[in-house]
Amino acid sequence: MQKIFSLFSGLGAAIGWLALVSLLYGSDPQRPNLIFGIVSLPASLALLILSMGLALLRPHEGVVRILMSRSPAGKLVRQLLPLALLVTFVFGLVRLWAQARWSLTTEFGAAFYCTMTMAILILVILRHAQTVQHSDRLRAMAKRRATRSLEERERRFRGIFNNTSQFIGMLTPDGVLTEANRSSLEATGLTAQDVIGKHFWEVSWWRQDEREQARIRESIAKAAAGEAVYYQTVYRSSTGEWRPVDFSLSPVFDEAGKVIFLVPEGRDATDHHRATGKLENISQRLVLATQASGIGIWDWDVVTNKLVWDETMFRIYQVSCPEGGPSYQIWENCMHQDDREGAVAALQLALGGGADFSTVFRIVWPDGSIHYIQTKAIVQKDGEGRPVRMLGTNADITKQVMAEARLQESEERFRHAFEYSAIGFALLDQDGGWMAVNRALCEIVGYTEGELAGQRFHDITHPEDLEKDLENVTRLIRGEITHYQMEKRYIRKGGHIVWVLLTASLVKEDDGSPAYFISQVEDITQRHEADLVLKHQQGQLRKFIEHTPAAVAMFDLKMNYVAASQRWLEDYHLQAQPLLGRSHYEVFPEIGPEWKAIHQRCLEGAVESRDEDMFIRQDGQTEWLRWEVRPWLEAGGEIGGIVMFTEVITERKNAAEKIRTSLEEKEVLLREIHHRVKNNMQIISSLLQLQTSSLHDPADVAIFKDCQTRIHAMAMVHDRLYRSGNLSTINFGAHLCEVANLMACGQASSMTHIRLETQCDDVELDLDKAIPLGLIATELITNAFKHAFKGREMGCIRISLRRTGGKQMQLQVEDDGNGLPPGSDPVSSRTLGLRLVRSLSHQLRARILFPPTSGGCCVEITFDV
Repeated sequence: MQKIFSLFSGLGAAIGWLALVSLLYGSDPQRPNLIFGIVSLPASLALLILSMGLALLRPHEGVVRILMSRSPAGKLVRQLLPLALLVTFVFGLVRLWAQARWSLTTEFGAAFYCTMTMAILILVILRHAQTVQHSDRLRAMAKRRATRSLEERERRFRGIFNNTSQFIGMLTPDGVLTEANRSSLEATGLTAQDVIGKHFWEVSWWRQDEREQARIRESIAKAAAGEAVYYQTVYRSSTGEWRPVDFSLSPVFDEAGKVIFLVPEGRDATDHHRATGKLENISQRLVLATQASGIGIWDWDVVTNKLVWDETMFRIYQVSCPEGGPSYQIWENCMHQDDREGAVAALQLALGGGADFSTVFRIVWPDGSIHYIQTKAIVQKDGEGRPVRMLGTNADITKQVMAEARLQESEERFRHAFEYSAIGFALLDQDGGWMAVNRALCEIVGYTEGELAGQRFHDITHPEDLEKDLENVTRLIRGEITHYQMEKRYIRKGGHIVWVLLTASLVKEDDGSPAYFISQVEDITQRHEADLVLKHQQGQLRKFIEHTPAAVAMFDLKMNYVAASQRWLEDYHLQAQPLLGRSHYEVFPEIGPEWKAIHQRCLEGAVESRDEDMFIRQDGQTEWLRWEVRPWLEAGGEIGGIVMFTEVITERKNAAEKIRTSLEEKEVLLREIHHRVKNNMQIISSLLQLQTSSLHDPADVAIFKDCQTRIHAMAMVHDRLYRSGNLSTINFGAHLCEVANLMACGQASSMTHIRLETQCDDVELDLDKAIPLGLIATELITNAFKHAFKGREMGCIRISLRRTGGKQMQLQVEDDGNGLPPGSDPVSSRTLGLRLVRSLSHQLRARILFPPTSGGCCVEITFDV
């Protein structure tokens, strides 16, 4: 329509221009131009009438204002002007055509033309006037509605402004506070009169220091320049405490882009800070918990295929973070090849919405070790149900899997141990019904597992043992005991009696109610029979102990009497009192700590004895004992107590004392005899010395001197026996050294340069060997001094006595003198000295040798000790 009215406006302008040209340059000055007179003038009149109508319709606006107005009226007028011009032009042409066609008069044509033109224009004007009025009414109604809506919006805005929990106000661009909502006033404990009209930085809810005020002024300046400002600060609350607030300043612009006012907003961040602190604390605890528990967290953007791992994930998979971050391919490559297909299938199923992603798979570390990973994830989807993100966790459950495997293996071993144990095991319900039994129990009672399934333990328990068994079960259920053990009898399937050792305990539910009983049944029939035999044997043993002729007593671990022989009762005068079961220390209160220590050591396994021990009775009487204490063992090998064997040897001790006294007396007598023998030999030697002084033949003198020497050697043996503590043996080594030294001293006057060397081992010899050997040594030493060094002033005689092995001794006399005469045979020599040596050697069953030497003479006498 706008294009059509634009076309009509162009045509009207063209017609007006043509009319103006026709009026100015008409061909006949006497006759006005037809177009001017018939068309242009009416059109001008119509335009004038329309303008007057418009002026009358809107007298307060005027024609020009209406034409220039953007309102519906102005738009309507701009559409009516070309329409009016077009109507007058068209009706003018119609008039000319009608006059020419039907020869109508000019007056009639003019009247018709004017009438029709005016009627049409009036109708158009009225119609358009109604339209304009309707438009005005609509605009007025819209204005009223807009006003009411604006007022409603104002009320709503004011309600929101005052009732919002945030602090909101309005500032002028220079910072004067013009509005403040109710929340800000209530939170700070101020009134509108306290803050409205003041500069914002001067309001008392801010810190009144230069730094804070400068910060607020700077923020207002930035907002007035069109920049939004955000920061955190503190305000003074109604309670006087300073609280954190999130503060912002937002500029509001007019249509020209100029800041007309500022909107300050504040939100109390106390709860937010607390919640943030709690959230950070929870987040830290969550991180610590996941790190401590070894749980890794991963996030996979399915759309972009971007995968994010935390540090724990890299530790779980033992891989380092690549430059571009982890990828789906890294996860798939770490999986064990046997588990890869299943894990990928589970992932695809979760992405397809079939199930949650929860599975267990194995991964292979770079060192080749295999680890079990449990993963769980949730799938996030968009509005159309397509997966866009997966968030999940990974946990290394290798230890758990291994523990479960060990537990399963342990359970399997337990099941085998339960089934194949040599001892019967059973699980029973609260009523005593058999829930599960093993093979050993079936063999004990003679029933199969199926046959026992329909019975209770009451059915196979001997009637005499059932009451005690049920009493123990009741105590178990009440919690008075945790388990019980008893010997009882079962009736086998064939009716035979079997003795068992029953150990039972109760397993309870979490709420403490009975769940089931565990019974351990051991066949002790043979042991029970053996116990009967043992009791019989123990009775026999007690009778044996009681009637044995020795003093024997048997005690338990507490030193109570178990048995005692009749001899024990007699020796310790206990016939008149009972002993069995009484303490040994009660019967003998005089027993001291020493004896108690001996008993304790023997109870620990020691064996102790003494051949003589003095025991003082409570009445002061002294007795001598020979005793032995040793432990006795139970059937299982543990110590059951001690057995004490005693013998009163007081009479024997007294007799031995008498014998010892007698021996001492005899020893004194024997010592006196040795002394007297030695003295007698000294007298004989002295008599020989007196006789020698009256002799004049040197040969006779030599014979007498040799006799003296031999007698002196025997006297020295008796003298040593007399002086020693032992009257039966002497130390022959020391005796030989003494004899040699005495003989060397006797020859010192004539042989001052003859050296004597002795090396004699200590050996104890009795008189039967000491006297002959002493004579042999004396004879050999005498011969060496007499014959070895004739014509010489210096020499050496070596005497030795040593062991040659075993029980043999060797006496050796050697000199470095002139040696034996050439051609002489010492073995067959008839001299008195050598004959005496051979005779005494034969008496000792000794072997005499003359070993060759480079110089001098050597004699060896080998004899048995």
